[in-house]
Amino acid sequence: MPVVLRWALMVVGLGALLPGVAMAQARGDELVLVRRDAFLYTAPSTRAERVRDPWGTRHRERLGPFFVMRFVAERDDFVEVATLPSFRAVDHCYPTVSGLDGLDLHLFVKRDALGLVVPRRVERDGDRGGGIVLAGGVGLTHRGGRRYYAHVRGATIRVELDPGSVATRYRVTPRIPISRGARGLLAPGARVDFGRNLRLTAEAGRRRARGRGAVDFSVAETRGGARDWEPPRVLLAVEPISERGRRVTAFVRNQCVEVRGTLARRDVTNERPPRGVSGFGPRRGTALRSGTALYFPDGTAAGRASANATLEGTLHTEGARSCFDHPLRPGTGRGRGGADDALTLCIDRRAFAAARARRR
Repeated sequence: MPVVLRWALMVVGLGALLPGVAMAQARGDELVLVRRDAFLYTAPSTRAERVRDPWGTRHRERLGPFFVMRFVAERDDFVEVATLPSFRAVDHCYPTVSGLDGLDLHLFVKRDALGLVVPRRVERDGDRGGGIVLAGGVGLTHRGGRRYYAHVRGATIRVELDPGSVATRYRVTPRIPISRGARGLLAPGARVDFGRNLRLTAEAGRRRARGRGAVDFSVAETRGGARDWEPPRVLLAVEPISERGRRVTAFVRNQCVEVRGTLARRDVTNERPPRGVSGFGPRRGTALRSGTALYFPDGTAAGRASANATLEGTLHTEGARSCFDHPLRPGTGRGRGGADDALTLCIDRRAFAAARARRR
């Protein structure tokens, strides 16, 4: 099996090794897609404290334009949503909110912050023998009439959809399997045509100097880094069907989209990705025991810690509670980033101390 294909299959299969709790939870929840650049509010009011991802307007295509969140309720002009405290990337087309790992928090977004979504698997044929499959959970942008842009991490697809194939909520559905017949990866900036005015366009970008024969591909969203650091690219596997001159007819797939179409031979690369597939690292701060109650500064309940949760950032006291200006991305909290880069979360000092004492 080619090295590139083995690496791609390994990455796709990583999520299957994780506990099944998230799948069981997610299947019973209605999920929504929240625009990555949207504000998350602590109450259904524009005057409430708010936070958003400092990368929300940067790297939008590479990270995907949406966050996955649980739907809770509609509140006038707002929608109450909740984080996914237990998350398997292999079940979703986008990440959950960066920086809130292991936290079960209830927040609010404006209605127009929700994205459209394909609630279940959709298949469409092109007019040149090509076609497309979208997995449930793929986010959409309406372009008028039946025309939409479907977005997956690292690529945008122009497609026509019926109104019945579009919704604002969905549940976890099976992903698209990666074929063992893949021979390479889609190069950055490539275009795959699968019908009249229907195409997949991969994220544009340059190859970076990480050693000869390396292309800057990866699949894991990471936290923070050097000043000129960029988030990782996304793998799209290519399975050739036939070749004619400089054109290749092929399947192009990841776990959320499958396109059958034509592309230039130069847009298929067999260069290896870098070895590192994940930039995740441990947060440095106050580790919370599962079940620890969380509050907003005004004393209203925010949620709880579920597992492997850590609060960091500037620490200050609010009555009987310790509060943290918790940054969504390390190094971008208040004092070092924008005013909306951190969310203030509080814990009861006495209850927290008692819980730590019981653990000893």
